[in-house]
Amino acid sequence: MSSTIGISTFGSLTSKTGRKVTFAEFDKNGDNVISTSEFNSLVKELNLDKLSFKTVDTNGDNKISQEEFNLWDQKVQIQDFINNKLAFLASETALSSSQKSEIKSQLMSFFNEYIEQNKDKSLNPSQFSKLLEQKYREIKENCINTAKTTAKTNAINSVKPSLSARIKSKVHSDNDMVNNEELYNTVLNTILAKLENIADSYISKYEGTSLEFDLTQYLTNYLKASDKDRLYSSSGDTINKINGLNENTEDDEENSRLKALKKDCEEILKQAVNENIVIKMQGLNICSETTVNIVLSCYKDYKSLLKDIKDVINNLSTLSNEDTIVQNEVKKAEKIADSVFINFKGSNYKVDCNLIDFSWIYQQFGVSSKEEFADKEIHERGKGWEGSRDKAYDEGSKILNAEEFKSQFKKQIQEKLQAQGIPYSRIENIFENVYNNTVVETLNTENMITGRGARGLSSKGHAYIKVQQLLNTFIDKFNSNIETAVDSMNKSQMDMDTIDMDLKHLDEDGSGNKIKTENNDDIVKAYQTGKILKTRKCGADYYNDIAEQILEGLKKQLLAKAKAMCKANSIEFDQTTFDSVFEKAKTKAVEACVAGITSKGEKTGALAASGSTAVLGAGAAIGAAALTTTATTGFTATGLTGFWSFLNGTFFATGTSTTLLGSSAAASTVPVAGWIAAGVGVLATLGLAIFGGGRHSESYLDVKSLVDGFINQFANEFSEWVENKKKY
Repeated sequence: MSSTIGISTFGSLTSKTGRKVTFAEFDKNGDNVISTSEFNSLVKELNLDKLSFKTVDTNGDNKISQEEFNLWDQKVQIQDFINNKLAFLASETALSSSQKSEIKSQLMSFFNEYIEQNKDKSLNPSQFSKLLEQKYREIKENCINTAKTTAKTNAINSVKPSLSARIKSKVHSDNDMVNNEELYNTVLNTILAKLENIADSYISKYEGTSLEFDLTQYLTNYLKASDKDRLYSSSGDTINKINGLNENTEDDEENSRLKALKKDCEEILKQAVNENIVIKMQGLNICSETTVNIVLSCYKDYKSLLKDIKDVINNLSTLSNEDTIVQNEVKKAEKIADSVFINFKGSNYKVDCNLIDFSWIYQQFGVSSKEEFADKEIHERGKGWEGSRDKAYDEGSKILNAEEFKSQFKKQIQEKLQAQGIPYSRIENIFENVYNNTVVETLNTENMITGRGARGLSSKGHAYIKVQQLLNTFIDKFNSNIETAVDSMNKSQMDMDTIDMDLKHLDEDGSGNKIKTENNDDIVKAYQTGKILKTRKCGADYYNDIAEQILEGLKKQLLAKAKAMCKANSIEFDQTTFDSVFEKAKTKAVEACVAGITSKGEKTGALAASGSTAVLGAGAAIGAAALTTTATTGFTATGLTGFWSFLNGTFFATGTSTTLLGSSAAASTVPVAGWIAAGVGVLATLGLAIFGGGRHSESYLDVKSLVDGFINQFANEFSEWVENKKKY
């Protein structure tokens, strides 16, 4: 008899009275076959489940043989087995309706596949029954596990947004200068894995019927509650009981009280294990019932156990689990990332010149090989030597800053970092700063730009750069600078490293607003190329305010670095000291790197400070050299005091080491090509120190020297303050 819950694909051979019908009952005339009329007559007479005659007549001869009847009987038995199993499925109280529907669908597929695979041969109902039991258990287990996995995934996803926001906040608040997505992803994935383990533990003990909802609530409460909240919630009465106990006992009560106390402690500690609360006693982290028993067995007297368990209770964390986990995992991830980064030496960042493709520059100069390119040069003409030199300088800068060239350096370094698992963001700012400074340093290398001034009646001068020499020099200097910069930064975690400053937003003030100038100057480009900003008619001191805005834009980064340095040296950060050092460095930088000439020809700022003797220096290159120095206090500058001499239109300079605006308290391992001399020196190359300003006022700003010198000065003075604090 087929079940109403199941199927009746093959009808039934059981009468309503429960009697099984035989072949002989169908074969009324005894000819050993069942005709259509005999089949329909008995089905109607016994009120059997209706079935098409053709379904049983498998060979289509309009007769049902004994073999065909036996096969029908076997199919009906198999059908009964599947229907009985479906009836049992309907009674399963631990399964949801959707789970039952899924299991039924898979059982039907199994049944149909079995019939199809065995349609041309005798079936074995007993064998099918065993296979069905095995299949049912397998399908049910998979369905339950899938439901658990889905519930777990959905529950974790429901708490993930809040957790993600907390991690991002922690990562970025601790390091304002780095948007470290790699660190964020590492911490998030680690914490999600921990939540999966917690969820699995909860699911293994779950006996309810709304797993996803209950698990979501559990995880939410787990993250929002503190260790103290959760332990008090489950064992509050026992904890309060222990807190009310007195350490003083009579000797005859010692053993009984110790035994009772151990029992209470066991309850609390085991509950802490269940709640994933880490408790340490007797030098052990209690993480299982076994360790609970081991720890408690160590106590032989009542007083010491009572003292220790009270200490445990009093020291329970009041931070939310979310905050605690995020804080701990961020620290771990940072430590691991820092270790890998620090151990990756500066020499590993050097680029391989053999891997650099120069075809882009060959095309630009119309040649096809290195040999043809060897003697190619930039040849520029300008007004006098200064004009032609400036034009050649600009062309050389364009080549070195070309994306076709720069991107190859970046790609090589990215691939090396990727192989070590170091995110490129750790080196991005360092790369940009070193690259930009190397461009300026290369262009200001002695004899890089050669030429002559105007001759005879001509107002034109000439300047030349051999391009192959320019590229080779740049590669050598870049490799040297990147190695020195990285190793210097990683030498100590207790100093103030400024090589990784983000200088891509120098055109923004302290409030993040774009700095506007009369000539719409590109401040970032001026820094990258070492070009001097110049404006007329606005007043000799016009760039004073602009310079201050530029430096104010760096305040947030320097504040973060100053705090980090104090933390690393166990020094309490002092805002007043920070502000004082910042303002002092800013004032001196502006005075040194802003110059002007009034409409009356009077010199102001750096020009006035230099007097009639110009201080020579290729300012941007000089500022760049400061990147390779160690901490140096004061304002020592190995500059060149020089004079102008025009001999066949060529400029010469001689000079000696000089100290400007202060004294040195410590020597550098590398000569500090100082920004003070630099700022004035570049202006000297304009001829301003000699020729005055004409009818209009003029103002000049050396952005490169301003920024590099200011950062170096601030770092040196604040580091000196930290060192003095450490002594006392």
